[in-house]
Amino acid sequence: MPHINLFVKSKKAEIERSLNSAKIYLIVGVLLIFIAPFILTQPLFLSLIMEKSGQLGDTIGGITSPLSNVLGAVLVYYALKAQLHANELIQNQIDTQQHKELLMDESNDIQKLYGNLKDAIDHFTYSSLRPAEFGKGSYLSGSEAIYQLIDDFYLHYHGTEEEMLGNPKITELISIIDLCSAIFSRLDISHVPDKDTLCLLTVHQFTYRIFPRMRKDYPDNLEEYYCNACGRNHGLPRRLVLSIKKIKAKIEHLENVN
Repeated sequence: MPHINLFVKSKKAEIERSLNSAKIYLIVGVLLIFIAPFILTQPLFLSLIMEKSGQLGDTIGGITSPLSNVLGAVLVYYALKAQLHANELIQNQIDTQQHKELLMDESNDIQKLYGNLKDAIDHFTYSSLRPAEFGKGSYLSGSEAIYQLIDDFYLHYHGTEEEMLGNPKITELISIIDLCSAIFSRLDISHVPDKDTLCLLTVHQFTYRIFPRMRKDYPDNLEEYYCNACGRNHGLPRRLVLSIKKIKAKIEHLENVN
């Protein structure tokens, strides 16, 4: 945080200037107080003073007292000024510490979301719409299961979109996609120190685990696929497709920025 370091340096410099000024005024004031009696007791000043004043001590005291009062006031002013800058510096340090703690809490929250995303992918299981080809009773897990699910429902599912949205595996995949999207949204407005790392990890989970080989195997129009078997278009649910496109656009933007 360069601006915070500059603020701290500026306040420390102001405190040092105030203290240095106070030292200078103190030295000058003390010298004047001590020199004034010596000057006033010289023959030239003494004769003038004695003509108009009956008491030499009262005269000297009356002259040096205002100097002492002014010196005290000046020293109090610089002391208060230095204290004010010191208070601002302390408050800034408190605010900075609170800001760091808030960023740490926010980072922990996003890390938990990422951990939930990774666990959801790791524990995702799926067999196939075509058990004869896949093997009855066999299950895939993780990214392989997600890829098989997308491949099956994009290419081989002949039901309606409403029926597809009723499939628990599709809704589970939608929840995973939504979680991934939520992490990107949080990172978009976040200033956590590990933002780039969390963003990179989330991109990895989406590109290579949630939607593997997306650039190679699938077109942009995921909700429409012409099927020769049924003679009509079908594909993935629109809600799922919109979430996928949104994340793909975010990843492409990040790649262009970097």
